[in-house]
Order: sequence, then C-alpha cells, then structure tokens
Amino acid sequence: MITKKIKRVLMGMTGLVAGIGFGFTVANHTFAATTPSVQYQTHVENIGWQGLVADGATAGTTGQSKRLEAIKIKLANQDASNSGSIQYQTHVENIGWQGNVQDGALSGTEGRGLRLEAIRISLTGNMANLYDVYYRVHAESFGWLGWAKNGADAGTMGYAYRLEAIQIKLVPKNQAAPGSTANPSYTMHAPNINYQTHVQNIGWQGLVANGATAGTTGRGLRVEAYKATLSNMPATVSGGVIYRAYVENIGWYTVVGNGGIAGTTGRGLRVEAMALELTGNIKNYYDVYYRVHSENYGWLGWAKDGGSAGTTGRSLRVEAMQIRLVKKGDPAPGGGTSFVPADQKDFIDVASYQSYLTQNDYYRMRDAGIKGVVVKLTEAASYQNPFAATQIAYARNAGMKIAAYHYAWFSNSPDAATEARYFAAYAKRLGLPGDTVMVDDFEQSEIVNAGGDKVSYINSFRSALAGQGYGNVVDYSYQNVTGPGKVVDTNRLNAQNIWIAQYPNNSNPDAARALKYNTTFAAWQYSSQKHFSGLTNNGSIDISIDYTGRFTN
Repeated sequence: MITKKIKRVLMGMTGLVAGIGFGFTVANHTFAATTPSVQYQTHVENIGWQGLVADGATAGTTGQSKRLEAIKIKLANQDASNSGSIQYQTHVENIGWQGNVQDGALSGTEGRGLRLEAIRISLTGNMANLYDVYYRVHAESFGWLGWAKNGADAGTMGYAYRLEAIQIKLVPKNQAAPGSTANPSYTMHAPNINYQTHVQNIGWQGLVANGATAGTTGRGLRVEAYKATLSNMPATVSGGVIYRAYVENIGWYTVVGNGGIAGTTGRGLRVEAMALELTGNIKNYYDVYYRVHSENYGWLGWAKDGGSAGTTGRSLRVEAMQIRLVKKGDPAPGGGTSFVPADQKDFIDVASYQSYLTQNDYYRMRDAGIKGVVVKLTEAASYQNPFAATQIAYARNAGMKIAAYHYAWFSNSPDAATEARYFAAYAKRLGLPGDTVMVDDFEQSEIVNAGGDKVSYINSFRSALAGQGYGNVVDYSYQNVTGPGKVVDTNRLNAQNIWIAQYPNNSNPDAARALKYNTTFAAWQYSSQKHFSGLTNNGSIDISIDYTGRFTN
C-alpha cells in the first residue's frame, strides 16, 4: 500500500518537473517553459562597440549628439518550445535600407562614419507566435519616438537625422505595448514647388511644378513676372520660398515670397534674371535649383539657393524658367553657366566743371573704354546746368549711354518731391526718355547729418520721379554713410539701386579699380582723380565701374 502511494507521488512530481522544464499544453495552447530574452549592443560614434544590454534597456547615448553606426541583436534563454530567430535591417546614411541579418550579425557599418537613420526588427519561427518584439529609437531633433513592433519602421527617413539610442523588448503575444505607439517613425515625402509666369502677349500662364517649363521657347516672348509657392510639405517641415527678379530699367526688384509677384505687369518690362531661396527648416533638407531660357543663349545652367540665373546688363529677356527642389546631398539637375553678368564697363560723370570737354575729348574717352556719361542736370530746386544739353549731345555722338543726376538738398519728404519734379522737368526739356537712369545724388553734409528719416525722403524723391514718368532711379552716396542701419540704409533700400563712392587709392585709379570693391551695388565710383591722356584740359574726372550694366549698356 505504502509503496504504491509513494510511486504515485513520485510519478506526479516527475510530471510537474517535466511541465516546468519543458513546457506544457493547456486548452490547445503551448506555453514556454523558459522566458526568452533579447540582447543587443550598438556601435556609437567616437565610442565604438558598447556592452550588451537586454530587455528594454537603453543602448547608445542620449544628450551627447552621437550617432549609432551599427547594431547587433540576438535572442537568449530559448528552448525547443520558443525556437526562432530575430531578424533586423537598418536604414543607413547614403545607403538606404540594407538587407536583413539575424541572430547577432552586424547591421549598419563600421569605420565609415555613417549614421543609422531607422530600423526594422521582427521575429521568426515559434517566437513570432508567442511574442511581439517592440522597439523604439531616440532620433536626432525628435528625441524618443513611439514604440514600433514586428518589422515596422522606427526612426526617420528623408531627414538625414541620426539614431542616437534604442530600446528593444519582447512582449507576450497580444499584450499591451511597453508605452505609447504614436509616431514610431517619420518619412519625409517630397514637397512641391509650384510656379507660374506672366508672359508678353499672353499674361499669367497656369501653374506648373517640379522642373516643368513655365514661359515659352522659340517664340521670342519675354517673361515679365513670376510667382512661386511650396505645397505638400511634410508635417515636420516648415518654411517657404523667397525670390526676386532683375527687371529691365529697374535692376533687382524687391524680394517677395510665397506667391508674391516678382517683376512687373502691365509695363512691358522684361525679366532678365532671377534668384530663389528657401526659408525655414526646409532649407536644411532641400536645395532649390532653377534655370532660365535666355534670349540669344537658350537654356543656361542651373543656379541654386539664391544664386543668380540669367543675364544682367545685356538687355536680354528671360523667355522661360524651370525650378526644382533637390534633396540635400543629391546630385544637381545639371551643370553649366547659370548667370552671365554685365561686362564691367566704366563710365564718368560730368557737371559744369567739365564744360571744357570738347567733342573730340568725348571721342578720346570713348576710345579709352568709357561707355557711359552721367550728366548733372539740376541742384536743389533752383539750379540747372547750362552746359547739360551740349554735354549730352557730345556723349551721345560718341556712342555713350546717357544718364542724369540731381544734386539733392532736401531734408523732408515734401522738399524731396519738389526737387524730383524740378529734376524731371529739366530732363523732359532736354529730351531724355523715360527709361533714362535718373540719379539722386545724396551727399551734401548738411542733409546727410541732419535729423529725420533719410530713407523716407529718398523714397519720396523716387516716387515723385516715377510720377513724372522716370522710374529708373538710382541713389548715389558715400560708402561711410551707406549700408545696413546707416543713413542710406540698405536694409530698407535695394543695394542694386545704389551707386556708391569710395576711393581706396585716389591717386592711382587703375589700382583702385582692380580691388573690385562694392560689388553688391549697382555701380562703384572708385576715383575722383581720373586723368585721360590727350584731352584738351588735363583736369580730373570722376570715374566709376558699372556692375549691373545700367549705366553703360
């Protein structure tokens, strides 16, 4: 009796031990007898391989801005009931998604300095039936993302962001995730750049996008204005596009953006060049490329990110344009010369002091390379240069381009408008056409050093001239009062509409010119002491270099 009881007890214990050690089945479900573990280690920038961690611990670093470069993952503590493998693949800088590896193999790269950007992890075999594998990553600029599982993406794609740390956990099938599963990954889809052109004899054309042609080719029609916008922006990307146009008789027009009009409509003025630039954080991910179809040249090369495309100072129309967004690091759409600037020719300015110059003197200056003359017409609202008509005639006979200047004395907006009208009246009497470059010579110390808003006075002068039919206005002043935040404030006035004077080597004009100072301005007066050989009188003459072609072409 006793022996039989002991035997039954021993047999029951044996069954219990077997159940604990090797798994058992209840209601057609197999339970693992052991709890498997997931172990992993990462190769980190400037550190190398870190030690193994397991089951939700952090591998990598946070707060140190160090990239993960490779990872190894394996399962441990398995038996026959929970057999299977762990597979994984990584998205690597400059490579993209690598193929799957498993069970402790390396995914990523070593010794190449390439960041991991995303990862996928999955289970195989009976492990996939018993467990879900959850994982989350700490990504540059995002921090910890939500938990992904079973082969889903974790990390970022298209942002060029590094993974910095990772946590991995095994969770029994269909049990709750370790934490939030919101937004385990972000993929940047490509935004659109949309644009349209206002074309001679056509008006506004329809919108095109992403490298399509706006405008016309083979028809000899000028583009007069254009607009651009961004659309289809990724959720985590912000910003816009700003742009400008170089316009006939005006030069570089005011910067506009996000659907504003660059150029003019209703005035018959051609766009000759263009430039675009991205704003906001989209410029961290994309470059904007653009090119133009230019009169006499055809398609020029691609410019990007604020560079000029087209021509200046050559009186050549833009006929069509193409604009594209290109992901940072991707190749450009093409090469070639994108911009043909004006030949940097010289011009002089004359007043009654140079009334001694004869027709032959103008011919000699022309032969010495002078392409334009700026003739003083008026001063304040009480003086007219009595020699202006003759000086204009001599310069015109020599084939030089004619511009005119007014010596300003205004110290408020009403006086500025009065002087502008006085200037315009004399220009009309002398027969100067409406596209003549008209210069506001703003240098008299009494007005430069007086109080008040000088820029508003200058703008009043410009507006009043435009009201008289002269819209091609340039402001002249000295370098020491011109620039951002100065009297002639280039934060408020377009530098491309300013003729600036600075004499770094007045006794040697040729040496001064070679310095090529002030190239962001329309023109630079580099000497007041130029002497030309063979003239009737060897007096000194102001000489300038024309950076935009407005004074010489």
